[in-house]
Amino acid sequence: MSNEPNPVAVETPTAVEAPAAIDTAASTRTLGRRLRDLATRMALYDIVVLAYLALVPIALVFTPPSAPRDRVLRQYLALLATVATFVVAARTRRWHRSRFVGVGYRLGLASSMAVTYVLLGDALPLLNPHTLDRELFLLDLDLLGVEPAILLQRWTTPPVVDWFAAFYLSYFVLLTLFLMPPVLFSKNERLSGELATVVLLTCAIGQTLYAFVPGFGPLYATTEAFDGPLAGNFWFELMTNFVSGAGAKKDIFPSLHTATPSGLTIVAYRYRHGPVMRWVWPFVAFATANIIVATLLLRWHYVIDVVAGLVLAATCAFVAAEVTEWDLTRRRERGVLGAWPRWPLSSSDEAS
Repeated sequence: MSNEPNPVAVETPTAVEAPAAIDTAASTRTLGRRLRDLATRMALYDIVVLAYLALVPIALVFTPPSAPRDRVLRQYLALLATVATFVVAARTRRWHRSRFVGVGYRLGLASSMAVTYVLLGDALPLLNPHTLDRELFLLDLDLLGVEPAILLQRWTTPPVVDWFAAFYLSYFVLLTLFLMPPVLFSKNERLSGELATVVLLTCAIGQTLYAFVPGFGPLYATTEAFDGPLAGNFWFELMTNFVSGAGAKKDIFPSLHTATPSGLTIVAYRYRHGPVMRWVWPFVAFATANIIVATLLLRWHYVIDVVAGLVLAATCAFVAAEVTEWDLTRRRERGVLGAWPRWPLSSSDEAS
């Protein structure tokens, strides 16, 4: 009888590695579930801001390498990382009630588009070195038979120029005073949600379109068509210095000076029966009308830019109302975290 051992089945590594494989699969499922939960808790304005802040760096990667491109790319990535950190933290149960996260999240969203507006001054020439001023000018002539900026030059006396220059600058004050208090302090999630959505969505779409339809506006592109340069006093000089120092330069289509205040006016009018908006909305409407005229009289925009801005405002205001209502309803029905994280001035038992 042979002393050789009976052949036995050799154990495969699979049996040993099975627990590790199970752990990996479980970890993957857990990660996927957490990501789905995070997406469920996010609001539209979260997604809009993060998508826009990611879009510009991605586009910059495909531009020719240069020192200016690398600098702007680092700035956008730093902004994206900062805002994304607070957005993700604000949408987790662990950090949703954190005072620090509440401040960072609200300030990050509210200031993100202002920061990108400044960064666009360097980004737009890299993204699209061309201009479409001639095409926009000819389109105005086809639509109206005349360029409004040229037609309005008969009224460009220094007092008139100063009046509209002040309103042109008031655009930034209007956004700050109209957006910050509701977003930072209001417990009305519907109002703050609509305001945040209409402003952030309008700015994100508008700033994206700047890269596709770049131009300098009638002030620089059709100088020879005017009788002479504009002349003003204090407000005109302040506006000129501000725009030349911090403006995005090729930011004309659509006119966000038209779109954003118009969107705010629509939201304010929608809430006109409230205790605050009943008094606020007429002033916002008056300021918006003057800002729109200023964009034409001061030769910053073509009329087609203004028309595009009005269409953008109406569209974003409609989307903001519908999406905000849907978002708040689903949060109540599913028990999802509130639309806004805790504000540090709230009491310890409050959750936004």
